[in-house]
Amino acid sequence: MWCATYGNAVDTIRYLYDVGASPESANNRGETPLFAVIRANQKEAAILLLRLGANAGHITYGKRIFLHYVAWFSSLEMMRALAEVATMGPDATTQDDEGWAAQQLLD
Repeated sequence: MWCATYGNAVDTIRYLYDVGASPESANNRGETPLFAVIRANQKEAAILLLRLGANAGHITYGKRIFLHYVAWFSSLEMMRALAEVATMGPDATTQDDEGWAAQQLLD
């Protein structure tokens, strides 16, 4: 699943999910594929992962949430699209291990 996220390969992501790959597999920083596609500003892949059940409330080892990555890396268009499909977990005031809340990054 991870390799497919780097190329915005939505068909491959869908296929891997259909044969049992988990959208929740985390890397050594605790990031899931959802974090990877948001970092790469890949809107279609992010929407697909959310529709496949990717956990928008997942917290990385650095205590970062999906919204931190949206604030840092996403275009306004992607933010709007994700807001339509995401079921939020922690809110925008959740702070990471450096004390930053996603809301502060958006302000």
